[in-house]
Amino acid sequence: MRRVYGWPKNMSNFILKWTFFYFWATLIPSMHPAKNQYRKLVCVCTNMRENGAEYCAMKGSVELHAALKLAVKAVAPDIRVAKSGCLNNCPDGPTVVIQPDNIWLGGVTEADIPALVELITKKDV
Repeated sequence: MRRVYGWPKNMSNFILKWTFFYFWATLIPSMHPAKNQYRKLVCVCTNMRENGAEYCAMKGSVELHAALKLAVKAVAPDIRVAKSGCLNNCPDGPTVVIQPDNIWLGGVTEADIPALVELITKKDV
C-alpha cells in the first residue's frame, strides 16, 4: 500500500490525539490556585452505605462532625472542619483526618472532642 506523504499513517489516531490535546489545552487556562483561607483542614468521615456493611455514620460521625465543628470554630476560626466521604477506615470509624499534619484518628467519639480540639489547634513549631 502506498503512503500519501503529508498525512499521518493512521488518520483516526491523529484526530483522536489532536481532539484530546485541544480540549485538554482549553481546560488548563481555567485552572488557578484557589484562595486558601484556612490554616488546617479537618475531615470527618460521614459516609453512609446502603449494603448493610459497617460505616462511620452509623457510629455517630454526623453528630461528631457537628459538635467538633462548633468546638473548633469557637477556638480557631482559621481551621476548617468538613464532612468527607469514605476514608476506607470503616471498621475503626468514625475517622478524623487532620491536614496538613497527616494525622489519622479512628474510633473518635464526642467524649474525645476536648483532646481533639487541643491537638487540632496546636501551632506548628
